[in-house]
Amino acid sequence: MDHIQDPISGDPKTPLLPLQDQPHRSQSFHSALKSVLTPKNFYVVLGPLLCAIICVFVKIEGPVSSRNMLAVLAWVFAWWLTQAVPMPITSMAPLFLFPLFGIASADDVAHSYMDDVIALVLGSFILALAVEHYNIHRRLALNITILFCGDPLNPPLLLLGICATTAFVSMWMHNVSAAVMMMPVATGILHRFPVGPDQTVVSSKFCRAVVLGVTYSAAVGGMSTLTGTGVNLILVGMWKSYFPEAEPISFSTWFLFGFPMALLIFLALWIILCGLYCSKSSGPALSAYLDKAHLKRELELLGPMVFAEKMILAVFSMLIVLWMTRSITDDIPGWGALFNGRAGDGTASVMMATLLFIIPNKKQEGEKLMDWNKCKKLPWNIVLLLGAGFAIADGVRTSGLADILSEALDFLEQVPYLAIAPAVCLISGTITEFTSNNATTTLVIPLLIQIAKSMNVHPLLLMIPGAIGAQFAFLLPTGTPSNIVGFTTGHIEIKDMIKVGLPLKIAGTAVLTLLMPTLGNIPISTLPPYLYKTINEKNHMDSPTSPDKSHKTPLLPVEDHSIQKPKSSCFCSSLKSILASNNLSILLGPLSCTIVCLFVKFDGNVTSRNMLAVLAWIFAWWLTEALPMPITSMSPLFLFPFFGISSADEVAHSYMNDVIALVLGSFILALAVEHYNIHKRFALNITLLFCGDPLNPPLLLLGICATTAFVSMWMHNVATAVMMVPVATGILHRFPTGPNQPVVVGKFCRAVILGVIYSATIGGMSTLTGTGVNLILVGMWKSYFPEAEAITFSTWFLFGFPSALLLFFAMWAVLCYMYCSRSSGQALSPYFDKSYLQKELEMLGPMTFAEKMVLALFSMLIFLWMTRSITDDIPGWGVLFDGRAGDGTASAMVATLLFVFPSKKQKGEKLMDWNKCKQLPWNIILLLGAGLAIADGVRSSGLADILSKTLDFLEAVPYFAMAPAVCLISSTITELITSNNATTTLIVPILIQMAKTMHVHPLLLMVPGGIGAQFAFLLPTSTPSNTVGFATGHVEIRDMIKVGLALKIAGIAVVSVLMPTLGAFVFGTNARVQ
Repeated sequence: MDHIQDPISGDPKTPLLPLQDQPHRSQSFHSALKSVLTPKNFYVVLGPLLCAIICVFVKIEGPVSSRNMLAVLAWVFAWWLTQAVPMPITSMAPLFLFPLFGIASADDVAHSYMDDVIALVLGSFILALAVEHYNIHRRLALNITILFCGDPLNPPLLLLGICATTAFVSMWMHNVSAAVMMMPVATGILHRFPVGPDQTVVSSKFCRAVVLGVTYSAAVGGMSTLTGTGVNLILVGMWKSYFPEAEPISFSTWFLFGFPMALLIFLALWIILCGLYCSKSSGPALSAYLDKAHLKRELELLGPMVFAEKMILAVFSMLIVLWMTRSITDDIPGWGALFNGRAGDGTASVMMATLLFIIPNKKQEGEKLMDWNKCKKLPWNIVLLLGAGFAIADGVRTSGLADILSEALDFLEQVPYLAIAPAVCLISGTITEFTSNNATTTLVIPLLIQIAKSMNVHPLLLMIPGAIGAQFAFLLPTGTPSNIVGFTTGHIEIKDMIKVGLPLKIAGTAVLTLLMPTLGNIPISTLPPYLYKTINEKNHMDSPTSPDKSHKTPLLPVEDHSIQKPKSSCFCSSLKSILASNNLSILLGPLSCTIVCLFVKFDGNVTSRNMLAVLAWIFAWWLTEALPMPITSMSPLFLFPFFGISSADEVAHSYMNDVIALVLGSFILALAVEHYNIHKRFALNITLLFCGDPLNPPLLLLGICATTAFVSMWMHNVATAVMMVPVATGILHRFPTGPNQPVVVGKFCRAVILGVIYSATIGGMSTLTGTGVNLILVGMWKSYFPEAEAITFSTWFLFGFPSALLLFFAMWAVLCYMYCSRSSGQALSPYFDKSYLQKELEMLGPMTFAEKMVLALFSMLIFLWMTRSITDDIPGWGVLFDGRAGDGTASAMVATLLFVFPSKKQKGEKLMDWNKCKQLPWNIILLLGAGLAIADGVRSSGLADILSKTLDFLEAVPYFAMAPAVCLISSTITELITSNNATTTLIVPILIQMAKTMHVHPLLLMVPGGIGAQFAFLLPTSTPSNTVGFATGHVEIRDMIKVGLALKIAGIAVVSVLMPTLGAFVFGTNARVQ
């Protein structure tokens, strides 16, 4: 249920927690059966059912993995086509299906979800959000409309202007975003015309033409560039996956083919609309409501372009130039040649997006063009869908299914291309009317590659018609989200869409069929000569290796001119604004990088020196928070290729692996727990258990803190603090405040708040899912020592839980000693006793079915985590899958079940839907990815070996002196950096080299360094959890220092003692690691 936040008064009878809706009464067997046997539930079952049928009855001469791949394809596409499960969740299915069916390991399939193509998407989406935020598209639309309006009014020309603007915008951002942004502009023009019974036939037709034109122009414009639609990106990604040795299709290469094709289809669209709805003779009838003078007044109202708009346009133009010039011709190779092919279009995209967070907007002091809050609308669902498409392409190829399909399609060898190409386009264009065009493309492209092999033609001759045809969803409102946007305006009906869409589909198919074998030689020429030979040898193409309704109403919102542009300031004032602390922090990164490049020499090892320089840049930005943490986390995507450390694809792959899949799944489960308020019910039960009768404050404090620590074990510690602090303050609101507050009450309030925020941190130490630090540590261990035994969830738990338990009791003892003695119970009991809590629990009612199911799934996931790998004698369920499955496999699988099981609240409603996942912390995922990318870079560049040699002097230092020092240094740094993840990323690579020098097991230093980074107990700014507690007003900085210092000392002692003892047993630190 949705969160219900009731105000909490001082009345002791006020409920502490929101009340749950009472569950529905039991249904009859007939109605219950009817609720189960719904089409939606059938579609959910259809996926695994088809998979089972194929596994049991289909026999393929070849490896079992090829049959399993076919079965998985049936499962995934059944869910995609029927939308039984939200598209992004279905897109996560390969993360667990591929390992479970023996197609790929958990890490291998996860790597497909991030590469240079997806980096291109991320960067371009951030730029699109900037364009939308500053309404640049509206200004552009108004200028174009004035240009094409005509005087007197020329409706076909005006329609051309509106449609051309939409198509142009759609070239540089996703077509759905273009439709959402441009439709209000179009309807703003149409609102000038009469509606209802007073509407003339001429104005009605023009309204239909405009809405249809915007809807279809968004789709057509998106075909011309790689950034306009996910389909083109899927096509390019699959080309790279199937033919990794071939020249990749760059932005400029696609544009040379896509733009002329889209232009012809666009002109066909305009001609169709003019012929059906918008003749030139309609001008006099429409000019009474709209003329050029009105539009000019609107433009004047907008005022001149502000600095921020100009800078956005400059950055956007620069990005387009970089895209178009990275790879031009063989004679003019473009700027990409300067970096030996390591840089991709995604490299430029992320770099330009980063500039938006550096350049000021000159509206408010210190404010940049963009901040991370403006990026909350990033369409991560599209990123997941693209990743799934690339994973499926890799799976079809590596499983051997591609070769089997090729042999099965031999009969197509004699079919002429001019007959098969229109058929491919037609089939693809038909399927896409009923499902997502991205899903359609992912379905048909692997098949078309095999058909091309059988016909002995170049694969792109079929791949491109299939992909472009998947964008011809012109007939139904449900064909694409763009169609829905247009249909919901009320200006068009389905018959209008069919009347225009059908001839447009035919025109598009004809254009594509004619252009592919002619102009299409441009992208086709990217195939190297050696592949021409293999493709012309029947069945012998080698499978490559892995990869006011009046006319005076303004058309557009008027810019707010209440904030005047500052007048030209004096030189001193300008210099002061430039030398702001934030600007100096921004410069510190590239300045540190330059100093390292100029003055540090590593015996000719340029790559190692460059890696050190990049580290200096990134950590300078992290330490000073010059840029938002997620944006700094994306900087390796362009810094690594530019400095020759790794290619664009190689660094991107580090941003997605089984560890991050574990994070994704566990975060979705945490959101389900939060959505159903399970943590609050749990807290109330625990508080009742520990309250005591009469009231025992230390015991009550133990209950509140234990609840927080337990919740933090299974979800991120910051999320736990955000969830549990309101529960704690709900209890504390029963006590008096202000001058009348007794000293005993004030102390207890401080104890509770400090206990909650510190328990959230301590509880998170005990499991891999409780904090990003543990995940970074495990990821770096895997990166540096791929041959060593992986640290599983259960392995970490065996060490982390006892460590956290000892530290938790130390915290409780400190709080009881300082703030909460048992004798304070009498002073507190008038405001609080057990009977009140009992009433709260009764008012909540029994647990609903949805709560029980979420708890059951959570328990199942914990069980799977704990039993995947147990001991050498009892290997766990992971052995059934030959080590391919990881903890992320289980996490993604159980998270998917939340979208399968019904909530039994409303008919057809599941436990979770994608809208409830909008709060997923993608910033943490980017930060984890950056940490893993840095670990790979330090190792592959050779910097790790150089650091190891420079630390030879540590060889004689005893471990028992080094471990506490490492923990102390780490915990001190983390007080100054608001991210313990950044601290861990900074120090763990150094600790690995120190361990090599001291000839001790790396984990003996890595673990104290990682856990020490979580000892941020002294300052409110040290972690977001501390900030949440400090903001309640119950604690002061001196309280945090007094408790935090004692807790930090206790933590260092616990880790220093347990690591060489319990750690030796759990991690096998007595063994030698190469």
